[in-house]
Amino acid sequence: MGEVSYKFDEHAPPMAKKVVNQAHVLIYKATEKAQSFVKEARTGGPKAAFNYAATEYKFFVVTNSVKVWAKLNQYKPIHAMGDKALPVAAHFSSRYNDLVTDMTNMGYSLVGYLPLVPVDDIVKAYEKEDARRKKGGDTAGKKGETTDAADGDKSSSDSE
Repeated sequence: MGEVSYKFDEHAPPMAKKVVNQAHVLIYKATEKAQSFVKEARTGGPKAAFNYAATEYKFFVVTNSVKVWAKLNQYKPIHAMGDKALPVAAHFSSRYNDLVTDMTNMGYSLVGYLPLVPVDDIVKAYEKEDARRKKGGDTAGKKGETTDAADGDKSSSDSE
């Protein structure tokens, strides 16, 4: 195996090396997440494992949605539409969250299973992505490059 790895490193084009490295990092992170999930299930039971998985999924969706939006927002028609639609969406999302919270507090326990829209998390993720883009420029948009799937972002459940 060592000789094959050495030959690959010596002869493979840089793009192939980058893809292999990203796959390696992704597999490592997936293994870490799976181990954390099992640890949560063992120590806190199925409910804790479900909460862990839901938190990780929410982080994944919010982070990647913001990255996609930041990329799309560069186009003038989408930017113009976003300037009008985003404040309305944020307002209605907050109203929805308030309604779900209020009804849950009034004793409608079934409503408590409805997911809340993570407005604050979306704002924070967008600000972080915006700062990253301003600091280092947009490298994900250049031809032949991809957004790093394992960019070192940590979710709120990554406390270790």
